[in-house]
Amino acid sequence: MKLSKAGLMAGAVAMVAIGAGAGVASHAAVAGKTSTGFAVHTVESAPASVEAEMAFYSENFGFIPNLAGVMADSPALLKSYIATFNNLNEFGSLSPAEVNVVALAISRVNECTYCIAGHTMVGKTILPTPDDVLESLRNDEKIADKKLEALRNFSIDIYEGHGQVSPSTLRSFLRAGYDRQQALDVVAVIGWKVMSNVAGDIAEVKLDEFAKPFAWSKD
Repeated sequence: MKLSKAGLMAGAVAMVAIGAGAGVASHAAVAGKTSTGFAVHTVESAPASVEAEMAFYSENFGFIPNLAGVMADSPALLKSYIATFNNLNEFGSLSPAEVNVVALAISRVNECTYCIAGHTMVGKTILPTPDDVLESLRNDEKIADKKLEALRNFSIDIYEGHGQVSPSTLRSFLRAGYDRQQALDVVAVIGWKVMSNVAGDIAEVKLDEFAKPFAWSKD
């Protein structure tokens, strides 16, 4: 996965445009607290140790997503989250769409409403993913593309198996056209998403206005 800064900026512009088209705001949330009492930081209120990480969002996206604002209260968490994304981008062997398939598959298993909406929008912008694939992932249904379906199954099998991967599971993944480096990169994406899924759940992070057109509900 190789996303240039220009690519990130183009994706961010598209995200803002989608939000504006839906009649919603594109600015960062005002500092406050979630329903469970977690702080939602802005650039100004965040700990000094995450200044660079908050600048990453501000400079590349033009706003601070609510989840990033919450994660900023734990510099260790926010730094780990962004570093994992950057490492996947710089050194990862999965395509942007494949990264999003894994991320959305895990978010769907965890029923993370924030991340499902977020990765639907990301799939239309920064990590371009076909619309039919996004819908299948949101609905926990089989993906028509056989290779991406193998990736979805492999990711879910690893996660739901608590890391216990059978030889047959790995063989199925490799037969679909993936290699062993990509198998390990799936592990990295899962770790990346577990950080945001769990943080979003325990903090009960409110969905950003710009992502509300892609809201997902358990009902």
